[in-house]
Amino acid sequence: MTQEEFLIGLREMGITIDKREAHIVVDLFDRNKDGNVNFHEFLSTVRGKLNPRRAELVRKAWLRLDKHNDGEVTLEDLLDIYDVSNVKEVLDGKMTHMQAIRRVAKLWDHDGNGVVVFEEFVEYYKDLGKVFLHLTRSASLIGPITLTAYSYTLRSTPVLNTQD
Repeated sequence: MTQEEFLIGLREMGITIDKREAHIVVDLFDRNKDGNVNFHEFLSTVRGKLNPRRAELVRKAWLRLDKHNDGEVTLEDLLDIYDVSNVKEVLDGKMTHMQAIRRVAKLWDHDGNGVVVFEEFVEYYKDLGKVFLHLTRSASLIGPITLTAYSYTLRSTPVLNTQD
């Protein structure tokens, strides 16, 4: 959404602000400073921070993924962690294991460079909101889980205790 589209939207809701004020507001939401506000930027600004309990669960999950403790999780790391052999497209021969892992990585790899860093991982879980707590309680976060409808399961990883 451009600044002009933002002003039009506000007017349609009965809110009138001048262009200077609109520029200030759009600049607040425009995290990548390209002059536009996309849905992710809007959501990131509106939703706020993780509460301490959720932040700790996300940190614990990250530590399970970051096997080399180097602050990065590569596609190769994800191949070691996730078993994608039961993904329908893999079973049907329409997708390789690496292609399936790339689809998992897209959940976290916001800049698309093939490497997930902690900040990207946290952003994903901020977007999940309260759904996150349900998932962590019912799936024990890093126990055997299924991601979306793609049947990505984690390889024998200890289950986190989410009750502490």
